[in-house]
Amino acid sequence: MKEPPQVVYESTDYDIGTVYLEDTVHIVKMKVSNGGGQCFRFIDVVSSCDCTKTEFDKEPLYHGDESTIKVTLNPSLLDEGAFERMIGVYTDLKKRPDTLYFHGIAKHK
Repeated sequence: MKEPPQVVYESTDYDIGTVYLEDTVHIVKMKVSNGGGQCFRFIDVVSSCDCTKTEFDKEPLYHGDESTIKVTLNPSLLDEGAFERMIGVYTDLKKRPDTLYFHGIAKHK
């Protein structure tokens, strides 16, 4: 019997450092791999606010395959100071999402 699929995140908490409020785009790339024997698919990746958009690969990930979830942050929609945002990653393995966080400091140039 094959091993079940296993979603392996490079990290679940990303410190993206300083972002500037005058910028319109800051991209965060979150690496994901399959550490199990069978394949899985991403169903959806949702963000916690309108300041972020997500992109993900809809192809199945087989054992050893890697993929990247791309999160595009619009810093101009943030308030000055520390911030934390999260995304929910839905796969075909379970009904509840995995939660990934990213945080940093938003300031003027």
